[in-house]
Amino acid sequence: MAFEEHASTTLGGEADRKAPPADVLMISAGEAARMVGLASSTWWSLWSAARVPEGVLLGRRRLWSVDELRAWCRAGSPARSAWARLWSARRAAP
Repeated sequence: MAFEEHASTTLGGEADRKAPPADVLMISAGEAARMVGLASSTWWSLWSAARVPEGVLLGRRRLWSVDELRAWCRAGSPARSAWARLWSARRAAP
């Protein structure tokens, strides 16, 4: 089920693509970019500069965890190296 299939319509008639539905666990770069309000090309530029989370490779496709992206945004969107330490600590905490 693709993220864009779940877009709702706002009063202005524009698609609200900020939040994926609760049943979606992993999203593509384009969907991650929309979730945080960026263009896909900007997302990939930030990814190349290590400014967004690494994501995971599933086959040839890189995907991002919706939960991780939400936590990354709440943490102030730190650079990848700082985020990797924070995320590891959060996952290791009981």
